[in-house]
Amino acid sequence: MTNPVVVKRKLATLQEYVDKLSAYSQRSFEQFLKNEEFRFAVERCLQVSIECAVDSAALLLASLGLRPSTRGQAAFTTLGELQVFDLEFASRLAGYVHARNLLVHQYEKLRPAWVYATMKIAVRDLSEYRRQVVVFLDQQESKQKKKGKQR
Repeated sequence: MTNPVVVKRKLATLQEYVDKLSAYSQRSFEQFLKNEEFRFAVERCLQVSIECAVDSAALLLASLGLRPSTRGQAAFTTLGELQVFDLEFASRLAGYVHARNLLVHQYEKLRPAWVYATMKIAVRDLSEYRRQVVVFLDQQESKQKKKGKQR
């Protein structure tokens, strides 16, 4: 069983990368197109952000005593079923696993417009994911403290 502190540490790393993506997203698409190094930085930051979300989802499931799926998409779906967040949001998050796979395995086919648009949306979605998981963890911690006082 994973300690919730480990989940929060992974979420802190996620936030660091999302903050970088947020700063990158302030640049124009034209700037993005003109600077290859910048595009590579965005691609890598996007990939690691998604990895942090997938890893934290698996760690959260483990902290709840559940066996994490070997598929990242299923981890988000399961968290939606557990009402950590709604199922529609879980489905949207699951789509990021496909985006990560494109970034990792089909990098030669990436379209700059897709990467740029995905970055913009990921900043919002991954920040919201982090926020909702932190709220859930805080609620779980509060329940544990109440149980401890009742004993």
